Amino acid sequence: MESSTFVVLKSPTSVWEAGAGYLGWLFYMSKFYEVVDTLIILARGKKSSTLQTYHHAGVIVCGWAVLRYESPLGLVAVLLNGGIHTLMYSYFTIQTLGISVSMGVKRTLTSLQIAQFLVGLAWAHCYLFVRYKASIEVAENTFNYDSAPTLHLPISHNHSSPATSYVKARKVASDGAVTCLSDSGEVFCLIVGSIYLVPLIILFVQFFTKSYKPKKTETMPLKQQSPAAKESHFLAPTSKNPGRGTQNSLNLKNTTYLVGVPLVALISLLWVPLRIETVCFAIGYAILRAIVITAGYHRLWAHRAYTASPLLKLIFAVIGAGAGQDPIKKWCRDHRAHHRYVDTDEDPYSVKSGFFHAHMGWLLFEKPYSAHDASTTRHVDISDLKSDPIVEWQRRYYFPLAFLMGYIFPTVVCGLCFDDYSGGFIVAGCLGTAGELQGTFCVNSVAHYFGDQPYGIGKSPRDHPLTGLLTLGEGYHNFHHEFPIDYRNGVRWYDFDPTKWLIWTCYKIGLASNLRRFPQNEIQKGRLQRRQEKLGKECEMVDWGVPLADLPVMEWEEFQQQARTGCNIIVIRGVVHDVSSFVTEHPGGTAMITGAIGKDATKMFEGGVYGHSGAAFNLLDTMRIAVIK
Repeated sequence: MESSTFVVLKSPTSVWEAGAGYLGWLFYMSKFYEVVDTLIILARGKKSSTLQTYHHAGVIVCGWAVLRYESPLGLVAVLLNGGIHTLMYSYFTIQTLGISVSMGVKRTLTSLQIAQFLVGLAWAHCYLFVRYKASIEVAENTFNYDSAPTLHLPISHNHSSPATSYVKARKVASDGAVTCLSDSGEVFCLIVGSIYLVPLIILFVQFFTKSYKPKKTETMPLKQQSPAAKESHFLAPTSKNPGRGTQNSLNLKNTTYLVGVPLVALISLLWVPLRIETVCFAIGYAILRAIVITAGYHRLWAHRAYTASPLLKLIFAVIGAGAGQDPIKKWCRDHRAHHRYVDTDEDPYSVKSGFFHAHMGWLLFEKPYSAHDASTTRHVDISDLKSDPIVEWQRRYYFPLAFLMGYIFPTVVCGLCFDDYSGGFIVAGCLGTAGELQGTFCVNSVAHYFGDQPYGIGKSPRDHPLTGLLTLGEGYHNFHHEFPIDYRNGVRWYDFDPTKWLIWTCYKIGLASNLRRFPQNEIQKGRLQRRQEKLGKECEMVDWGVPLADLPVMEWEEFQQQARTGCNIIVIRGVVHDVSSFVTEHPGGTAMITGAIGKDATKMFEGGVYGHSGAAFNLLDTMRIAVIK
């Protein structure tokens, strides 16, 4: 096995020291102009596109990481992106002068942007595999920074550099070979850049297709749609918001976000060490975001189970965006459609389409709706959400809020508190978000598949304590679908429902009010009716004897005649019983039964001789053959 050591990199003569750090800093600062440009657009009341917001916010984060860790990947960005932007700003200058530019030039510029992302992504990953020999003496198992041999590599640690200096330790193999990105900080830069570039490429490709490809079909104009589709307080699927199914086209954006990012993050753990402080923070922050979804998105906005103060709404809106589960309006619209159309084709995540579809397949695959479908199906009232200023504010700024609270915030916290920026981004940001998402998805799948139905049948929702534990109280799903306006899901005191406890705590400190509870009498009634239904089904499996209404009628003379001919029959309570099979089994002896044959033994059976048990009455019912007229 190849042995290795760690060495400290000191005072090298490098491209960073020679001026690349200064150029990188200037390049980084130029990106703030683009952010300011986006802020000006928002300040003027206009809507910034997802592509523009994501592009400008993401490059700031990537630029910071490159300068913070003095990664050679920054040279790739400066070379490629700087060259493309030179052409782009030349184009903007020409447009400003009023000179017309052909569509071909615009298409070429967009193509060059996409190409630079692809080339840059591939180029950056090549650094993982490039190794070279370091001209140093390698000390055996050297970890002491002061005594470690100096490795002259092209990385600056001159404090005059605009980049932030920090001590680097790089693993060197016994043969003196060094990998370009063996330092965890530089690998962190690669991971951040990869996670940023993949969705960006998808957004640019979609922009290119929408802008330059000829449109084969057109959606129905708004004026041709039905009045129901145009109602301001109804939101049905449209061409921009298709219904989803388990077949047809793959949703690339959702697949990248839900599958690609967690997969890259898991692979990144090969280079990013796990620290217990970061892991604990990641778990805690994931739980916080998940409970904000259950208490805010779900029980507050989707079901209006209580009233929240503006401060609590704002907190829920900001942290909820960091959960990465869509804006409040869209989340609640889908959820209300789920309740209204549960277990039907109109249910966005119907479990009838399969467990995987209900779990996350409905997000990974798109089912296109025609214009007719869009105007006539899956209407839900969201007028209350449209009139909520905090909901509208979160929808408008959802993407930057999601990126800030989902990825930047945990990265900064772990970096400042634990000096673990890379772990904060990968573990607390990417993997924490993925875990929290999977927990929410379990409500749509597991809670409709496993467990009991103590309050209602006919639909798929079920109660299970383990699901409640997994979903922070949402696992008591049968109760929730029967009594959706109740702020509780686990209605009994011992049910694990931390969301209920959080809402109650907010109520006690004045942040929440009007906690809605379904009448206890109706809850108990539903539970008893369900028990009665179960008991009725169990009773059907038991032999209760022939129902009295189905028994033939027998005259008393006929009864006595049959008894004289040898039939072991007796009368109790006006019913003829054939006791032939029980004569020899009677605990009181055969004489007592044979003495009652052909007679009315009611008084004898009911206490005249012995007060028989309920079991005796039940057994007697299985022996009845006729009713005395």
